[in-house]
Amino acid sequence: MTIECACGYTCGTTAAFERHLARELPGEHRCLGSSSSLGARCGGMTAEADAKLETTERLVNASEVGDPSTVLDALSCGANVDGTERCSPSHVGHPLTQAACNGHADVVRVLLTHKASLLIGSDRQGVGTILAAAQRGQRRVASRLLAHTREPSVSYRVRSVNTLGSRREATAGELARGQVAALLNALCMHFDGAGASATLAMLVTDGHLQAIEPSGWEGLACRLAGTPGKWLSAQLTRTRENAEAIRARCRHLKDGDWTALLARIDLLLAAGARPIWSPRKHLSYPRAFREQVRTLLLCAQRHGAAASAAGGEHEATLVLGKLPREVVLLLVEALAAAIWAYDDAMVDAGYSAMPVT
Repeated sequence: MTIECACGYTCGTTAAFERHLARELPGEHRCLGSSSSLGARCGGMTAEADAKLETTERLVNASEVGDPSTVLDALSCGANVDGTERCSPSHVGHPLTQAACNGHADVVRVLLTHKASLLIGSDRQGVGTILAAAQRGQRRVASRLLAHTREPSVSYRVRSVNTLGSRREATAGELARGQVAALLNALCMHFDGAGASATLAMLVTDGHLQAIEPSGWEGLACRLAGTPGKWLSAQLTRTRENAEAIRARCRHLKDGDWTALLARIDLLLAAGARPIWSPRKHLSYPRAFREQVRTLLLCAQRHGAAASAAGGEHEATLVLGKLPREVVLLLVEALAAAIWAYDDAMVDAGYSAMPVT
């Protein structure tokens, strides 16, 4: 459709023509053409646009409160899966971001099934969907969205402070490294010590750090050596330096939380992106963990000596001392994996940790 004004201006939508009239420029301004046909067409398109906008608003609200049935109904009625274009520093009418920030995993799953796009923060300003969800403590949903960036085709839009860019398509893994970098860069700027440590643990537990390591011979060499690649090492080092600076500047922060975060970063730098405990790597683990292992081994040794002295008596209470050395080492390995726990919530069957190749 083309709308022509008496002054010579032409546009393709009623909204654009109304904005033209609102400028109150000098000269005659009126809609040319058949008032019956053009007016009916304009009115019909306005009504259709209003109905779609209303349905889209319903989709945004349903995504925010976590109502999957209403979300499906709105999508079936023609709602825009990416929501409205309105955006501000404090709010964005984007269904996927609203659902993720409020922890509605079922709504997130529905929206991704309908090809919803991720919001990606620009380099200067604007917070994307994944970072916003992590900041709100919804790390399981953030992890699922990170896994989504590695799927064959991912839709995304770049967000600045007040605008949303056009919809774009990314290939598998194209966005993954940038999103991990955004989370690492934000650890010490937008999270407290406990939140930063839990977010880092999520990146390790669900294999996101390992997934962005370089492939080929360089990646294989890094994994065999138990060290992160150059890019990840630089990101972790910068995060550690930022953490030290913030901790020194903000005395009100809890020292224990930041100590745990620094210990985890040091462990990654020493043992690789997905550290698996072994006696050779034991000294790289935090002191608190090494003390736990020492206590476990002392108990096993004492139980073993007591079982030998008892000559078969009290076997039920001395099981730890009867375990083979290999089994005790497996217990230590399980204990090492436990330090990367990042959420007490039950794991959703559809949002469990990603397989690591």
